[in-house]
Amino acid sequence: MRAPLLVDLALLAEAEAERRHFDARNFRVARSAWLFFVLLSAVGGLVAASLGAWLAAALAAVNLAALGTLRRLQGHSEFERSFGALLVAALAAETALFMLLPSAIPAAVSFACIVLPVLLLSFRLRFSQAFSIVAVAVLAAGAHGLLHPPPASTDDPPDMPAPAAMAAVGMIGLAAAGLGARATRRRRAELLSELERARTDARDRLRMREELESARAIQLAMLPASAPAPGWLEVAATSLPATEVGGDYYDYLELGDERLLVAIGDVAGHGVAAGIVLSGVRAGLHLLAGELTRPAEALGRLNRLVRETGPERLLMALGLALFDRVAGRVLWASAGQPPALLFDGASGEVRALAGHQPPLGTRLPVRYEETELALASGDVWLLVSDGVLECRDGRGEPLGEAALAALLAAAAAAGRTARQICDEVLEAIARQRAGADPEDDSTVVVVRRLAP
Repeated sequence: MRAPLLVDLALLAEAEAERRHFDARNFRVARSAWLFFVLLSAVGGLVAASLGAWLAAALAAVNLAALGTLRRLQGHSEFERSFGALLVAALAAETALFMLLPSAIPAAVSFACIVLPVLLLSFRLRFSQAFSIVAVAVLAAGAHGLLHPPPASTDDPPDMPAPAAMAAVGMIGLAAAGLGARATRRRRAELLSELERARTDARDRLRMREELESARAIQLAMLPASAPAPGWLEVAATSLPATEVGGDYYDYLELGDERLLVAIGDVAGHGVAAGIVLSGVRAGLHLLAGELTRPAEALGRLNRLVRETGPERLLMALGLALFDRVAGRVLWASAGQPPALLFDGASGEVRALAGHQPPLGTRLPVRYEETELALASGDVWLLVSDGVLECRDGRGEPLGEAALAALLAAAAAAGRTARQICDEVLEAIARQRAGADPEDDSTVVVVRRLAP
């Protein structure tokens, strides 16, 4: 019988939790008591057989069989449910048996006044349970005197009279029962106090879990439900949070039919605070939708927003890529975001567009800058958060920019779609981690310029 954890008991009703706790504790003690009675029965049976006391030997054999049956019943669910009643019945039966075996009454009284009190003090029983066992011992002491009267020979020392034996057994047994019941009540009070604390902790954890789930639902609602399909671009993205509430973010803002702004960001850390900052930046981006034709200027305004309203020392990396079909160009501005990788459809080469400006929320004076590049058919852009670059294998080696560039070059040259390239990056991340839990959020955005 496995000892239940306190956190599991806290989920049960008080009476059921108390029963399981004490049953598990008594079961551990019962294993030693079972072994004691097995040895006592085996030795007593052999001695009785050697002396020709065949009735005692037969009773010892029956007792061994009963103890063996109890051992075989341990794996059944009904055994665990009825363990408390079985324990009291078994202790009463063993007490009656060893006191009624043919022997001098002092031997029976010694069993009741030494072995039985030790058992009553070792187990955690209610007084009513212990009293029933003591009552059996008192009745057995009286029955022993009636069944086995003292010998008529005056040469033998007289046995203790049955009434005196019953009184001795009753007084010592009741004292042990009272002390054992007192220890049981004390442990019960301690258990109830521990259960109340565990239930309070469980309620707090449940409330926190519900709050985190709500925050996660809000964050997931902030991410685009689907990628835009303007007809001249193919877009795919996926974000994998490391915790319930991640710190990564991506978004699309369609600025008319000919322009698409792609944003990718990462709050320093993850959790509820990161989600709050992230929601503020997202709201700021959508409020600035009419002014996003200059991504660098938008970063400057968002930097002031995070610095003035966000928690101190909480920073956010953000990259903005404005794809302009009419002008045939891409404007890339980065605030602490990892390099954007560009596969040049004409040359087949991959370029890394590093941004050296600090993240949003910095207290340092900063002026964000833009990089302008031509937007040609077959070009593929790969934007990732730092969780992708820094995901480590079993040896602690990060995936790194070079591996991503090689993957992008091979996939884009083979004509993979944006979704297929995104999935290949996710597979590379999974291979790198090899089943280990992620240390950081991972976000991948792929933009592919379609042929006219």
